[in-house]
Amino acid sequence: MTKKLNFILTLSMVLVLALASCAKNNPSSPGSGGPTSVPWNEHPSFSTLKGTWADYYRQEKYQITDKNVIVFVSNNVQYSSRKIIEIAWNEDGKSGIIYSQYVSAASPENNGRYTALAFRNLTSAIMEIVKCTKQISPGQWDETASSLKEAKDKFTEDNGYIPWDGIEYAKE
Repeated sequence: MTKKLNFILTLSMVLVLALASCAKNNPSSPGSGGPTSVPWNEHPSFSTLKGTWADYYRQEKYQITDKNVIVFVSNNVQYSSRKIIEIAWNEDGKSGIIYSQYVSAASPENNGRYTALAFRNLTSAIMEIVKCTKQISPGQWDETASSLKEAKDKFTEDNGYIPWDGIEYAKE
């Protein structure tokens, strides 16, 4: 009886530790992202994240700089410019969420509002990126927030705002 109880307790501990580990690497609810004493732009993986990432299937590009995310659509037409406010890195250093604020948007009413991009499987050559958005009615999408706090609370996978589609972006 004691052996069975010890086995069950050990198995329970392993499961708890495994679940805790997975939660810290979930792109939809980032953990500390590794060293917490450094700003997001000094994270060891930030240099890998910076650059122009292209999806040729949809003819869409994200240019990530030291301070901004610039979005281009077909034929390299600039669609929007966003100031990076924060990047919530996961502990794996290969995934997280970029929170930004519109500086210039295709829809001027979005200027000053907050938005987010989730990314995962970051390497020096490819990664997956999705805009945090949710369809609220036919033809209507919710993809902005009025504050950073609202953006962090709203743009999660659990809330249906991170629609992973498996499309990889290649670094140019």
